[in-house]
Amino acid sequence: MYGFFYKANKYMIISLLLFYSHAFGSSNSIMQITADLPPFTVEDSKEQRGFLYEIVGLMHQHANLPYKPRFSPWPRAQKTAREKNNYLIFGLTRTKNREPNYLWIVNLLSIEVSFVMITGSPPKTLVEAKRLSISVARETPWSRFLNKNNFKRIQLVTKEIQNARMLIYNRVDAWYVPTVRAFYLLKKEDITRQPSYSISFQNEDLYLAGSLKLSNEIVEKLRNAFDTVKKNGSYEKIYKKYFI
Repeated sequence: MYGFFYKANKYMIISLLLFYSHAFGSSNSIMQITADLPPFTVEDSKEQRGFLYEIVGLMHQHANLPYKPRFSPWPRAQKTAREKNNYLIFGLTRTKNREPNYLWIVNLLSIEVSFVMITGSPPKTLVEAKRLSISVARETPWSRFLNKNNFKRIQLVTKEIQNARMLIYNRVDAWYVPTVRAFYLLKKEDITRQPSYSISFQNEDLYLAGSLKLSNEIVEKLRNAFDTVKKNGSYEKIYKKYFI
């Protein structure tokens, strides 16, 4: 009889452990997803994987969590993190529409969005900007900003490098983009002309976010790790590597 109850309790404990592991996830089941968003995340480079890629990697290291990010087209990456459990997504701007769909863990970087040009003078107002032909990345807060403000002469492009090349070959007048991203990609294209940019028309925060059912333990580990990365000078060092 004692053996029966021992076995019953043993199986009950194992079942409970499996249940909680499935329900809340373990550190080993955490998955990271992002997109090719240079200079924040870079898919085709082994040396410079991007500012956010490196910062989030250091956070995982300090939190003692596995880190093997997967690159995906940006709309699909957002959908995956939104609809599946135990996913982290980084490089995501925090907007009103996205607010209820993710856990917002830490603001990794604040950026300015402007009109970048190679020829001509950048617009000083949105009225001036509407006279220009403009390229912009689709499915981004900056493309929605242009639509909301009734811009008509815009071309939506999937990859930002395409926007850079459209600007270089004078297929558009301006490129609406986070300023640091434009300068990074134009530099990679070895342009001979110095780009110029307008005042910032948007300020956005790029977050590390997660699936809604991500465990509180993992969220706190990552927040504490981010504090460590900021305090020990690693954040500033990596920032200078990409932006200064």
